[in-house]
Amino acid sequence: MIESPVTTDEAMLFLRVDGGADSAEYSLVESLVSAATDYASTVTRRKFLTETVTETFDNFPAVIRPRFSPLVSITSIAYTDSGNAPQTLAATAYDADTTMQPGRVFLKYNQTWPDSLGIQNAVTLTYTAGYGATANLVPEGLKTAIKMLVSHWYEHRETAAEKQLMTIPLAVESLLWQHRIPEIG
Repeated sequence: MIESPVTTDEAMLFLRVDGGADSAEYSLVESLVSAATDYASTVTRRKFLTETVTETFDNFPAVIRPRFSPLVSITSIAYTDSGNAPQTLAATAYDADTTMQPGRVFLKYNQTWPDSLGIQNAVTLTYTAGYGATANLVPEGLKTAIKMLVSHWYEHRETAAEKQLMTIPLAVESLLWQHRIPEIG
């Protein structure tokens, strides 16, 4: 479960649910906050609070573009070499551009990617992404979109409203679209 920049108490306040809500109601809102955060993160390709992410690739691309932004740092690049042995690429061989969004990892001058074994998931990138450790660093539009989505799901949680659950309100989509990182190549 990813950590949300919106607390359950903030969502309850946004929903105008008074402090007298029972534990079942609180648990429901808590789960909706988690689901809305996951949805917003997936749509925007962003991590909100700093977290470690692991991605795999079948081989080394010319430039590695981590899926999630904002890229903070690279923890490691591990791979299975052509002899089927696990290796970790020396940090001196590559550099990370954390100013671009999406971020990117590229070789330093006069370096080459090593040969990896021709198997699925031969290369593993571990990195840190997110705006920081506290929610006040996350753009307000993203936090508002999460709260609005929680509100929509909370108001339409009955089975008869199944179609409404599948439709994301345009206001939420608009807020998320402003922060969406396009997929490159």
